Amino acid sequence: MKKNIYTTLTKYLLLILLIITSCTTGSKKLTSKAVFNDSIIAQIYLEKDIAQDKKISMDSLIEYMDYITPEFTNESMLSKYDKILFSEEYLFILENNVNNKAVFIFDLDGKYISKVNSIGQGPGEYSEISDFYYDDKNALIGVLSNSQILRYNLNGEFQDKVNLRKYLISEIAYNNGSIYAYSNSLSNVEDGYSLIVFDEDFNPIYTDYPLNKKLINFPLTFNKRTLSNNQKNVFFNAINNDTIYSVHSDYMDAKYIMNFGEYKFPDSNFKELLEDGEKAIDKLNMLYDSKYILFGIQDYHVTDKYLYINFLKNTMIFHSFYSLDTQKSITFSSSSQNLYPLNVFPVKVISGSYDNNFYMTLDNGFIEHIKFKEEQENISELKDDDPRKIRYNKILKNFDPNNNNTIAVFRLKDF
Repeated sequence: MKKNIYTTLTKYLLLILLIITSCTTGSKKLTSKAVFNDSIIAQIYLEKDIAQDKKISMDSLIEYMDYITPEFTNESMLSKYDKILFSEEYLFILENNVNNKAVFIFDLDGKYISKVNSIGQGPGEYSEISDFYYDDKNALIGVLSNSQILRYNLNGEFQDKVNLRKYLISEIAYNNGSIYAYSNSLSNVEDGYSLIVFDEDFNPIYTDYPLNKKLINFPLTFNKRTLSNNQKNVFFNAINNDTIYSVHSDYMDAKYIMNFGEYKFPDSNFKELLEDGEKAIDKLNMLYDSKYILFGIQDYHVTDKYLYINFLKNTMIFHSFYSLDTQKSITFSSSSQNLYPLNVFPVKVISGSYDNNFYMTLDNGFIEHIKFKEEQENISELKDDDPRKIRYNKILKNFDPNNNNTIAVFRLKDF
């Protein structure tokens, strides 16, 4: 009964929040099309799990794990994976730093194919990359640069450019012929919404989710990503909002609501931080010392079977997996895992999901340390069916620290 009451109250509070926010973004009154339907909202209660912070070994959660090491060539030398995308045929990796601003294309075994690498000021070139997507329907890679989308084929050849500068877009995703974008400034957007959906000709067909400009420009966002794509649906979650929405071509609906209980950062405190603007950074140490989650969901990925989120409490990253089939969750912090699991590597940051698999990047220095430790303990003397021996033979034995970083791909056990 209490859960039902909470669901109803949350539904109306969120509607009120959207209305209040919309009324503060400009003189034009904005109406959200967000849908709240009790039958499709999953309430995920995390307070007890956070308090207990159980010791979790990843071995107990993972059914299957494999590893992909993207091929290291003169054309495919990577140091950091800023974004990873999978398709049915390809692995795409964005590296976006001072010396390398490119999207690399590999097959699913990690063999290098080609890259988009057109840094410059001329036609078909870009000066920076904010984000990218893959259009599997037309086999095109869309690079977002200064609110313009430059499209390239799989050989890295420039095709065309779309100017979306009036929307000031900072994130982008593609799904089923539509382009989903997050606008990071209200002042230049015609009707003040932060979520924009474009058709395949880049005409805006739906806008939603008004956000106060102070919220969009809030300095303590911790590089939060707002859009998430699982190849079937695009999802949306704004900073300090505990609701994950599914976005469609003409509406968005609430799918998952995180209930942090006593650990939720108080709205009154958050409002004060917004008023502080850049001065809020001075309070960061104090915020780390508090018991609260800062600030809601940090990152999330949705598959057909599971929802994954992480969030920041004190200086620890908490991970939570929620089963869509059983409505059960498993939550643990980065400090509560066994440092050296028997079979798999500890979860640090999950980079994405595809086809019910999750994937994460493993730092070469970390793998090299694990290899050294295992060899010190004479792992070669273990039986061949020992989990540690299997892992050693598969990824550690012939590990070369000069290669590109390895990507771990894993699937969860049913729980």
